[in-house]
Amino acid sequence: MESIGKHLKEGREQRGLTIDQVSRETNISRHFIVALEEDRYEVFPAEPYVIGFMRNYCDHLGLETEALIGKYRTLKIQEQPAPLAELTRKPSPWPLRIVLGAGVVVFVALVGFVVVPPVVGFFVNLPQAFASSSPDRQAQIYQLAAQDKGLVQRLFTGDSVVVTLGDQTVSLPLTSVGDESALGEYRMNLGDELFLDLDSDGSQDLRVFLKDVTSSEPARGAEFAFERLSAPNSTLASGAGALGDEMKPGLPAAGSVSGIQVEQKPVVILTDVPSKPFTVDVVFRGYALFRYVVDDNRREENYFRKGDTIRIDASRKVKIWVSNAGAFSGKVNASNDFEIGRSGEVVARSIEWSKDASGKTILVANPLN
Repeated sequence: MESIGKHLKEGREQRGLTIDQVSRETNISRHFIVALEEDRYEVFPAEPYVIGFMRNYCDHLGLETEALIGKYRTLKIQEQPAPLAELTRKPSPWPLRIVLGAGVVVFVALVGFVVVPPVVGFFVNLPQAFASSSPDRQAQIYQLAAQDKGLVQRLFTGDSVVVTLGDQTVSLPLTSVGDESALGEYRMNLGDELFLDLDSDGSQDLRVFLKDVTSSEPARGAEFAFERLSAPNSTLASGAGALGDEMKPGLPAAGSVSGIQVEQKPVVILTDVPSKPFTVDVVFRGYALFRYVVDDNRREENYFRKGDTIRIDASRKVKIWVSNAGAFSGKVNASNDFEIGRSGEVVARSIEWSKDASGKTILVANPLN
């Protein structure tokens, strides 16, 4: 049977993607992606993890997801040993009731004399085992030196990342791992990003991304990606941004790609038509955080994946914010397609009625500064 991992790797390479790119776009840890491509399923905690990550990976690459998952399940069935002894065994001359009764007696005897004493001894000695055990791992300090552009590191409680910035250093200790992991004074969930102004000069210095964490298994730690930002005019997203008070701390500023500002221009969607209520249909071509405000009133926010859709009905205008403009494909009134940016670009727009230079009514997606 053809290797499933080889199929995944070829699909990724045909699309010109690196493992790190796929890891960032799918939020699947890099070592799990490598394990899938090398058919090393034993590294996963359980089979549902294999199927879940394989499904996300296949969807992201546009492969035949169900076919590959079916091939994986067939492979697992083939790996199970065939019960030849049971299939070739001759019928027993003893009545089934006698055989079952004898089996029950033997089983009870085994439990009483073999299983119970070790189990009791285990629980009796359990407090002593806990008292005598002590973690031999010491807290680690990892450096993001001035010449380093980034760092990807799995951290455990007590570990720290020290960032060198000019003639000063800033320490970011991991104080807890769980439903919310605490890195310094910041609390993060899986897939969250932080854009930090470490020297308080009004520009972003560091992007932090929480790549991998299992809240039910804090002992596994959490994997973070740290990226140094060098744009001098990047605006820190600290609560006042492209959508005004709707912006949340820890989200990148609109009009940036990895924290670097890029120019945004108005996008005209409809022209020379009377202003009236309109509908925006969005199809997502990849993973993105998407937020919108309808008529300065109703606000919604969610994470979306490839293939997800959403419909927005508005009377006057819609403010939108998307973390990856390349994943966004819009359509107004079910017939007018429009794009708002490129892959990796953070975009904030206000889709609203306006007038062009000749006085004609237009529906335009204006940048929100």
